[in-house]
Amino acid sequence: MNRAEYKTKGRKLRDERNEKERQYDKIHGTNYAKQRTHYRNIKSKYNLSTKEYADMLAKQEGICAICGNPEIEERAGEVKALSIDHCHETKIIRGLLCRKCNSGLGMFKDNPETLEKAAQYVRIHQKRAKIKLIG
Repeated sequence: MNRAEYKTKGRKLRDERNEKERQYDKIHGTNYAKQRTHYRNIKSKYNLSTKEYADMLAKQEGICAICGNPEIEERAGEVKALSIDHCHETKIIRGLLCRKCNSGLGMFKDNPETLEKAAQYVRIHQKRAKIKLIG
């Protein structure tokens, strides 16, 4: 098989696969290609199976482990999946977080002392704001 024939065969196989995905999407009302890519990424990055991710999501009732809200951030008109939170040193998975909470932890470099200082700072200023409103 020469190079041109090989490319033609590859295009034909890709087009057939894409058509199967479109048909699947029509039947099931999902975006199969995006889901497949998402699950492939979590398997390669975190060694987490589709079932394990689904179990974690069900255990957390589809909400963020920190703020208790569902993910609201969108990409291309679809709500993103919850982020997989993990310890960067041990690589151990801790839970599923919304993008905002996951980014917040990252900004504080997962440091509990700094996070507690930030929480205390917010509490102090909330109290001051209430006092000003009352007084």
